[in-house]
Amino acid sequence: DIVTLVNGEDLLRFIDDAQLRVRGLSSSFYVGPHRDSVTAWDETLSSVRLILDVWLEVQNRWNHIAPLFGAQAFHEQLPEEGKRFEEVTMDWRSCQGVVCKHCKVSELTRHTGLAGQLGVMSAKLEGVARGVMEYLDVKRAGFPRFYFLGNLEMVEMMVGSHDPSAVEPFLPKCFPGVKKLGCVKLPSPQHSPARDKRAGSRTDTPTEGLVEGGSISSEPAEPAPAPPVPPKKQAGGANPGLAAFLPGFVPGGHAGVGPGAGAPKVWGGPRIESLISNEGEVLNLRTIVDLQDGRTGKRLDVEFWMSELERQMKASLKETLRYALEAAGLQAFGAWLLAWPAQCLLACTSINWCRDIHDIYQAGAPFGTPLRRLEDMHRIQILTVVDLLLGGSLTPLQRGLMENMIITKVYHNEVTARLRERRLDTDRDFEWVKVLRFYLEGNDCIARCGYTTYPYGYEYLGNTPRLVITPLTERAFSTMMAAVHLHYGGAPEGPAGTGKTETVKELAKCLGKQCVVFNTTEQLESGHLTRLLMGIISTGAWACFDEFNRMDSEVLSVVAKQIMVIQTALAAGQRYTVFEGRTMFVNSTLAMFVTMNPMYEHRSVLPSNLKALFRPVAMMVPDYTMIAEVSLYAAGFQSAQLLAVKLVSCLKIASDRLSAQRHYDFQMRTLKSVLLIAAQL
Repeated sequence: DIVTLVNGEDLLRFIDDAQLRVRGLSSSFYVGPHRDSVTAWDETLSSVRLILDVWLEVQNRWNHIAPLFGAQAFHEQLPEEGKRFEEVTMDWRSCQGVVCKHCKVSELTRHTGLAGQLGVMSAKLEGVARGVMEYLDVKRAGFPRFYFLGNLEMVEMMVGSHDPSAVEPFLPKCFPGVKKLGCVKLPSPQHSPARDKRAGSRTDTPTEGLVEGGSISSEPAEPAPAPPVPPKKQAGGANPGLAAFLPGFVPGGHAGVGPGAGAPKVWGGPRIESLISNEGEVLNLRTIVDLQDGRTGKRLDVEFWMSELERQMKASLKETLRYALEAAGLQAFGAWLLAWPAQCLLACTSINWCRDIHDIYQAGAPFGTPLRRLEDMHRIQILTVVDLLLGGSLTPLQRGLMENMIITKVYHNEVTARLRERRLDTDRDFEWVKVLRFYLEGNDCIARCGYTTYPYGYEYLGNTPRLVITPLTERAFSTMMAAVHLHYGGAPEGPAGTGKTETVKELAKCLGKQCVVFNTTEQLESGHLTRLLMGIISTGAWACFDEFNRMDSEVLSVVAKQIMVIQTALAAGQRYTVFEGRTMFVNSTLAMFVTMNPMYEHRSVLPSNLKALFRPVAMMVPDYTMIAEVSLYAAGFQSAQLLAVKLVSCLKIASDRLSAQRHYDFQMRTLKSVLLIAAQL
């Protein structure tokens, strides 16, 4: 019953033209007998123009706020704003009913006080919008990853915040590696079939009581390659360690679920026990996450249980990584690959490789023979992975893991061969120091590159495809890690198809960090960037602004000031800083990157104060042949070297001899598409 004025802009232009004509008549020499009529028309058009301006303002504000109060649950969370919005809606409906009786613009002036009534409605709607924004800001302050969601997305999620299936569509923006939530409904705290099964068989995937997305089901879950559940602490507080994964282990008791395990609880709602990635991989949480208070049974607000979910995700991944590293020496390589999450396997592979290199140089000369033996071991492991690929019994998830493992192993073997050929006599030589290396110090994983150190982020990212590391990628990693160490940003710059954005994303994957890629446009407003930067400050995530120089100079100037505030707080070691009038917690692991393509026209020139905040990284055309060879080999092609040369030569001939059309592209994107299709054969 609420109508919308769809041609408002056309009406305003028509009235402006009419006003110009009427005012032109008022200055005519022959207007004397008609002056009163011309003056009356001028006043009428001015009144109509005022009414239409306020009408369109009320209409736009109402249309923007109406979806927020479309659900009853949101009325309960904001009762005062909901009541005011209902009042404005009633006035807006009655106002439209009066106007629609005539449906003529010229009749708008017959309604006395219409402009004033619309002005009051506009002010009320502005107050409602302000109250909604304050409410959303409180929620975002409780869980900073909500800054990566839009206002409408936030409201839609708040309406169904107690139902995991309603929250799942927004998970990728908060947790980029998570697509679904594995939930379980336990009938009582004393007896839980799903929990008992998980305690008795650590390598089985949860079946009874497990649901994806919060819908409770007693049917067996779809079989998926799931890693062993990280062992939970026993009732006495002792951790069973790696023994929990070996045959014959019998747990001594059941673990408590959260800090209030001994208190009486109200049961019945779904509880999150695992995360499911986009590829279908399952990461079991160390402690089940309740969606209600353990003592009172009251449902928790979404920001509280999402914060607990983030803590459990990082703690579970950290513990699983440590157990996978211990199991590497106890399990056969092929069985080890199929028993643990892909992210942990790749990190453990890098840690073991760096430890082997360090041990070889610590043992003293000669170094050539041990390095050659390490190369042979890597070749044997690569052949093992290839045999598993060619066996044909792997699931798509496992095939993706094997391809990523081959890419990682081939790179490790290339670096090892380079160290042997150059006859380095110490592991402090720059040829080794410049490589991105991983070490386990205590219980924490530490990444080193050059003379910089960065803690592993333990962000669960699933089993996403990994980038082939070329010498260009190595140099980019070294430059960007040095920039982050000095609290600056990185600015990869180069033509299209050189892998600027993918290099930033790959570095974030290697370090276990969330990377938010933001595609900038000419129409981008500074308010959107401000909200995104608030999320970056508090969460410690990485931000990559793609095609940064497409923004207008005015927006670039505002962003430069904001980034300078963030980098100043990082350099001073401040835990809190004032950002856009708000006191924000500063997570010291944050980093910002921008990518630029100077080849395109109509690009803004970065202000000098903004250029000083980023360290440039010159990105050239990568080695297509090397990328194609490693990718084909990872896909299981035995003659990968010959096929790579032919594929790259074919694309080069097409680029040189075919006509230069805008829709022709024979660069990296086309090569990547061909390689993806070849991997599916």
